[in-house]
Amino acid sequence: MVSPILLRGGTLLVHNNDNHVSSLAADLLVEGNTIVKIEKDISIDPASNTRIIDCTNKIVTPGYIDTHHHLWQTQLKGRHGDHSVLDYMPTGNLACSFFTPGDIFWGQLAGALEALDSGTTTVVDHAHLNYSEEHTNQALSATLTSGLRSIFCYTPTPLVQSWSPTLSLSYNILPSWLTPHLTAIGAHLASNPRVTLGFAFDAYALLSPEATTNLFASARAAGARLFTSHYAVNPILGSTSVAQALSALGLLDGQTLLAHAAGASAEDATLVAQSGAHVSCTPACELQQGLGAPAAWAHPEWRGKVSLGVDSHSVVRGGMAEQMRLALQYARGTRTVSLLHHGGFPAQVRPTVEEVFNMATVDGATAIGMGAEVGRLQVGFRADVVVWGTESPGMVCAGAEDALAAVVGFAGVRDVECVLVDGAVRKEGGRLVACRRERVVLGNELHHQGSSAPAGLHGDGRPGKTPRDGVVDGLADGTDSLVLHGEARGDRYYQPVPETGVRLEWADVAREVQRSRREIAARMQAGRFDAARAREEFMAAFLLDRSVLVD
Repeated sequence: MVSPILLRGGTLLVHNNDNHVSSLAADLLVEGNTIVKIEKDISIDPASNTRIIDCTNKIVTPGYIDTHHHLWQTQLKGRHGDHSVLDYMPTGNLACSFFTPGDIFWGQLAGALEALDSGTTTVVDHAHLNYSEEHTNQALSATLTSGLRSIFCYTPTPLVQSWSPTLSLSYNILPSWLTPHLTAIGAHLASNPRVTLGFAFDAYALLSPEATTNLFASARAAGARLFTSHYAVNPILGSTSVAQALSALGLLDGQTLLAHAAGASAEDATLVAQSGAHVSCTPACELQQGLGAPAAWAHPEWRGKVSLGVDSHSVVRGGMAEQMRLALQYARGTRTVSLLHHGGFPAQVRPTVEEVFNMATVDGATAIGMGAEVGRLQVGFRADVVVWGTESPGMVCAGAEDALAAVVGFAGVRDVECVLVDGAVRKEGGRLVACRRERVVLGNELHHQGSSAPAGLHGDGRPGKTPRDGVVDGLADGTDSLVLHGEARGDRYYQPVPETGVRLEWADVAREVQRSRREIAARMQAGRFDAARAREEFMAAFLLDRSVLVD
């Protein structure tokens, strides 16, 4: 039985019924996965074996909720510094074709741990990585291993069949194994207290309306609790309104989460607000990648309906602090510039730190249907809690002046001293706690979407056997290591995953994910992958208009 945890002597940031935030000097007691008491000077029974964490001169907050993220992409970090969405898609999103299931495990685990390290306790994971059942199994295994709370959004999507001689995509997004696998995942997660099933979809142009509604119904029957889609309107991404498309299908409702919603019309803003749907704003990626202006405060009717996300931690850092600050200062700056342009000056700085803090906490919780469970420090809520130090060079004095302003405006990853998720300590003393490998095995064979296996894993000069040539040994013989039949374990492209129960320190994860990155790079080089050519072929494949590009 897990011992109770007492956070003693901290300054708690608590929400009232109107979601206003105030500072409260108090202790916080956790039993199991639940906050059971918040008051001053909590007394404990010595026989209870309660674990005490000293929070003197520290700030205690609810964990952040990231409502749009692609956690698998760790090995792609560093390549997108000057990339728009036109560069990111072929060199980032579609580069998943070069990932083995083992690569997915390490990338996903490192992405989840980066989130935890920064004070994020819940992530909506738009998992567009489903090259096979085993790719998805390994992503889910990594999520469970990390200790993060997540809505794992299964994502049918077009996949790369070949990069040579030109980019070729498979548009068979509904292979025969998809629904059984989705159903198996839902059953596997049905009793899990941290990880639940969601569904992500963007390929509306590839299915008939009837097929789309049937697909969503299948996902809902499998246990999906949230449905998410990318949505942005601009000259490259087009003028199609995903909100209107979903509404026409009867699929726009309180379980809908729209990522970005940049460029949404006034009509769409009203439609989204009236439907009960929510929006995830990812300001750093939206501004860099050309998706459009962050929609955090774009429409008054969206107040309380907008949350925040990282999007791609291969493009920007994987924490929510940067997203809060960028969203806040972008909105403040655009408002001020408009007032100055018309001869005015802001009587008060807006939006406020409280508003953006709420986007990362209570509004995020509401967006994912967990507003009565997470997102605030309250008795009866899940114990997703972050303890922030206040004595680093960046935080010193700020916490004593205004705890909320300190966390929003000054805190960094180094200030995250302790993280609890569902009552379990995941970071303590400023260091990630070791995790233990959990394993998911669902499905009997390694199936691939489309008529052939991913381009990065076979053929066209790329190393490795076609996964269709055999099942993964890990499924066939009960081990956890990925080895495609015909490949020796000593092969330099072999990407292992640890056995169930193995203890993993961050140093272990860092070592393995860096090795994985090198192997992916070798596959791309062996396949003569060319980023400039890939961009041109991506634009051609999706019929994008080159005439709108401006140097």
